[in-house]
Amino acid sequence: MGGKSIFTDYLIKLVNQPATFQPHNYGYEIHEMSEMAQTTFGVHQSFG
Repeated sequence: MGGKSIFTDYLIKLVNQPATFQPHNYGYEIHEMSEMAQTTFGVHQSFG
């Protein structure tokens, strides 16, 4: 992915994205979608 620094920056960007999902395949929201949207997964800003 271009080195440790680029990968770390990408990972931080990824985990700090808004929790959105599309229930297209199911046709309705399943509990895993709701639970993931409620987590505070992206609260960490660095891995140091």
